[in-house]
Amino acid sequence: AFSNNMAPRCLNQSSPCGARSSRLHSRRSRTRTLASASPLSAQDLEHLKSASALAVQTLGETQPHPNAACILVNADGSVASSAHLRANGSPSPEVRAVKLAGGRSALEGGTAYLNLEPGQCHGDDAPIQALLAARVSRVVIGIRHPMKHFRGEATEALRRAGVNVDVVDTINTDDADVLAVLDRCRAANAALACRAETGKPLGVLKYAMTLDGKIAASSGHAAWVSCEAARARVYQMRAESDAVVVGGNTIRRDNPRLTTRRESGHRPLRVVLSRSMNLPIHDADYNIWNTSEAPTLVMTQRGAADEGTLDVLRSKYGVEVVEFDILTADVASNYLARRGCLQVLWESGGNLSAPAISEQAVHKVVAFVAPKIVGGPTDATVEQPAAPTPVGDLGNIFMTQAIELKSARYEQVGTDMCVTGYLNRAYDGPDFMETATPSSQTATSSYDGFDGVVSNQPMMCDLPHLDLPRSMVESWGLLPGTQFGDAAAMTALCETDEASNDGGGEKRSAPVHFYKAWMEHGALTNFSPHEICVHDADKVSDMDPSTTWPSVEHFYQASKFDVRQGTPGSEEAEEIRASIGAAPSPEEAARIGRTYERTRPDLVYQDWTTRKVPVMEAAIRAKFTQHNAPRRALLNTGRRRLVEDSVVDSYWGGGRDRGGLNHLGRLLMELREELRMQESVQRADVLR
Repeated sequence: AFSNNMAPRCLNQSSPCGARSSRLHSRRSRTRTLASASPLSAQDLEHLKSASALAVQTLGETQPHPNAACILVNADGSVASSAHLRANGSPSPEVRAVKLAGGRSALEGGTAYLNLEPGQCHGDDAPIQALLAARVSRVVIGIRHPMKHFRGEATEALRRAGVNVDVVDTINTDDADVLAVLDRCRAANAALACRAETGKPLGVLKYAMTLDGKIAASSGHAAWVSCEAARARVYQMRAESDAVVVGGNTIRRDNPRLTTRRESGHRPLRVVLSRSMNLPIHDADYNIWNTSEAPTLVMTQRGAADEGTLDVLRSKYGVEVVEFDILTADVASNYLARRGCLQVLWESGGNLSAPAISEQAVHKVVAFVAPKIVGGPTDATVEQPAAPTPVGDLGNIFMTQAIELKSARYEQVGTDMCVTGYLNRAYDGPDFMETATPSSQTATSSYDGFDGVVSNQPMMCDLPHLDLPRSMVESWGLLPGTQFGDAAAMTALCETDEASNDGGGEKRSAPVHFYKAWMEHGALTNFSPHEICVHDADKVSDMDPSTTWPSVEHFYQASKFDVRQGTPGSEEAEEIRASIGAAPSPEEAARIGRTYERTRPDLVYQDWTTRKVPVMEAAIRAKFTQHNAPRRALLNTGRRRLVEDSVVDSYWGGGRDRGGLNHLGRLLMELREELRMQESVQRADVLR
């Protein structure tokens, strides 16, 4: 179904066929003609190397996110503490490391080593303030932040405060030891660099083939091409990815599980691309339909299946189905980008891998070559098909058109040889930062390539008369009324930033889209690391109002479960609440809450549909009134429309086409207007 009918653009036609592809540092000399001596000591390099290793220590335990670590070293050279970013929305490694070291003034005159420049995505400069409070005199940073809107901000803030800052990827040197450490720092965040430049997740094509280039025998049998050690490596690669993508042929032929084979940790989304929907939908024995192991998403084209078939997938198996007018590898990659994916593992056969390469949905290749020869017919027929190869037709007719891997590496894994490299640009290479474009700033908020552009204007604002005395959401019948106030609600709904355009009319400022905590407006998400104490928690969720919760998401997920005395299962519900509260990150709290909501619906409040609105309202009010930084981040959005940019949540977010109810964005706009009114009153009191 995914055969390439059009000759694709060759990604590397101009490369000389004899060019070397090993990772020799001499390849960098062309960009470092004026190299100078490095200001870094051997001790500096060792600590940076350790920070890079620490940053990726827990890969696979949580969903992919910026991999950052901090190592604090005392003035006498001894290591005081170290920490890494555990998950999306966790406290920064700088904050954690300083806390572990003893807090304020514990490291006076010491040095902090960071593999990645801090990104101030939570609306505050907590990493900077932590380092300043610890009174370090020097900070050594491996690489600048790949995201344009964060790059250089933390470095300049530290320098303004009088801290000596060395950023390794700005040092002009050919020192092999420095470049080796720099490679480690870049490799730790290659996916983030790809996202920053292309707006897409890093696409990794993985396959295993025999020595004669076959991924299966001519009969289709493929268990197993690779050795056990190679398969274990693949399980780890899955755990390190947001999603695993295959085509319909792979499902029908191999019946794969596509799981990490682990009891705990991150479980990537399993994605099946099928234009025709020729899938074994009515056979429950296929592993892909077992959504208790991992979630499954089927992407298809509109009209490929009737509603009854789609209902089987959704209702019987719990499979998510997304339809597109035209489904391509590029469309799938862009859609996964909007879901916040940083890395996607393509485990597809040749019919899908070829267009994925030509459409640049794939950026990196990991190939396991087994010391086996399976053979097969050279002239394939219907009766005797050829043994399949890992990549289909790319339209190349000359060997000089072959795509040569960049930054190629070779490693023995068990009895197999693993070859790894990049197709077009090495995102762990030396020059991506110099050529990266700011597309990442809009990649998750401007993609309109699905079914046409959907208006982002607030509903009903063009009505000539608004005689609505009650809250915005109550007036429109979208939500129960809130406590933010009638005036705030109405202003939040209908306000616009007015500015003159060329025609002398009015135009609306671009909406603010927020989703992942590591993105530009991460302070607005439920996943930002801001503790809250909900003073009226007993009213909205039957909880102790004095309890402190690590984040809004922790509180929201815990509030789902009915702990009222006398309610069946209340003790179990209390245990679930406790496990959610103890979760080390908002992501893991959400995973626990959603899992039990699906598997133990009897423990969830029967009226949760109406309860969840005041719960969310109370939680975000606590966050934005108890923490100055996110409050300022909210107020700094002016009067722009706020959109929670989840493509899978049309209730709290904007949904796939941004036409969803966006209740979280609406509640934040109401709260923002209330806070603005409060500040106006306070300023007026001061002037009096």
